[in-house]
Amino acid sequence: MAAPLQALARAARVTVLTGARQVGKSTLLSHELGKDWRLFSMDDFDIQSQAQRDPDLLLASSQHIILDEAHLIPALFPRVKRLVDQDRSRRFILSGSANLLLLSRTTESLAGRAEFLRLLPFSAGELAGQASPAFLQRLFAGALESPAGRPVTLDATALATRVWNGGMPEIVHRRNTADLLRWREGYIRSYLEKDLRDLSQIANLPDFKRLMSLAALRCGCLLNQSDVARDAGLSQPTAHRYLGLLEVSEQCVRLTPFHAHAAKSLVKAPKLMWTDTGIAAFAAGFMSPSDLLHSREWGAFLECYVYNQLRAVCGTWDSPGEIFFWRTRSGVEVDFVIRHGRRLLAVEVKAGQQVRYADTAGLQEFMRRHSDCRAGIVLYAGGEQQQLADTLWAVPLSWLV
Repeated sequence: MAAPLQALARAARVTVLTGARQVGKSTLLSHELGKDWRLFSMDDFDIQSQAQRDPDLLLASSQHIILDEAHLIPALFPRVKRLVDQDRSRRFILSGSANLLLLSRTTESLAGRAEFLRLLPFSAGELAGQASPAFLQRLFAGALESPAGRPVTLDATALATRVWNGGMPEIVHRRNTADLLRWREGYIRSYLEKDLRDLSQIANLPDFKRLMSLAALRCGCLLNQSDVARDAGLSQPTAHRYLGLLEVSEQCVRLTPFHAHAAKSLVKAPKLMWTDTGIAAFAAGFMSPSDLLHSREWGAFLECYVYNQLRAVCGTWDSPGEIFFWRTRSGVEVDFVIRHGRRLLAVEVKAGQQVRYADTAGLQEFMRRHSDCRAGIVLYAGGEQQQLADTLWAVPLSWLV
């Protein structure tokens, strides 16, 4: 995210950087812009008091200002709007663990002035110190180019460990499972006691925590809010509000179905994807990679993990790719559809080390219906690239992760 951040900091009057709690937003801003920008954290009660008492004085202190956890003081947004309208050389960066696109009271003030970036947990490539894989973009031209190096087969245990670990920066420092579990327990507690308090009044935190656990168990699955509400023992409006808070606080995202045109034969419910599979695994009660691997939820968690890798890669493109899923009411589906401009790429995920031609039925049906789909791939745990049909390949998952 360093290059896009630098570019927007120069060009955009207002840059909004969001991301989940402790994903590394402040570290990124300090590392990339710390020398030339004045940073005010609204987490600091003195700064918060100053922002409420005399916001104009605070905002006049520099031409280049970072407001961290800016959503805590919504009264600042109209003033930021006025300042950048009066002086187009002014630059502001607003950062925080709340998705400002979902907080209408703030985006209404910044419409037409703000550009948005989302910082995700580490991708597998970032953790390994490797560049973003290039083969996905080349597939939009209908060609597959394998990366340099020897193909790698991922055994089930290694794959489950990656998914259970997730990508929150703390895993770099906590290699011990017990230490990581303690950190995740503290993370959930801080999230419940601080982030939710800042965003909304929650009358009953145990109710919210119960819904959070149920949502984690549905990681990577179609979201039926009525079922979640019933299982949590909550009213549908309350469950809807709580799920919305998980999304606003960047813990979850709804993956929408792909619709090239109105079609009654396609499902319309979204899939619930967690931003970090490690946090989701802990919230769902999986205390080790083995617990996750041998659960009925394993396939859905793997799918969510791959989604997060694809999301990170697509976000680095000059024109970011959009990700959807595709499923008909009769059950024919494709795990992911990536759209880049008017071109499409269909992606299926398999946990096994073998791919059969029958595994491509959904891909073939999607490609038959959508002429803009340039290629289809099955990402699988094996180590060999295989061409299954024209513009249809089995691709080692290790190329992505």
